[in-house]
Amino acid sequence: MNTPYQPTSPYYDNVEFTVATATTDYNVASNNAGIFGGSSSIAGQPVYFVRFVTDQTVTIKFNATSEDAITITSNMSPFVLDEVVEVRNIFITNNSGNTANIKVLTAKPIQKN
Repeated sequence: MNTPYQPTSPYYDNVEFTVATATTDYNVASNNAGIFGGSSSIAGQPVYFVRFVTDQTVTIKFNATSEDAITITSNMSPFVLDEVVEVRNIFITNNSGNTANIKVLTAKPIQKN
């Protein structure tokens, strides 16, 4: 018989925030205490599920500002990564001309007993 996966709390983190136009490499982890190792988050573990929602065209980079940028438009939103890459931070650049309303949901890997 297979042992079922047993998640441990907290199961996920969720933040909502805005990024002003003309902002380059907005650091999600530094600016939002409740995600990526913040006070009530997954305590520094990498996440493997990210759901990113935006109402403006922005670019995002995972883990470092030196990574390749991914352009996400409001038509492509939500953008979802599911067990594709280990994510420890997101950097957002907004050159849309408008403030971007952002929602990020992350989930930690499920622990097997």
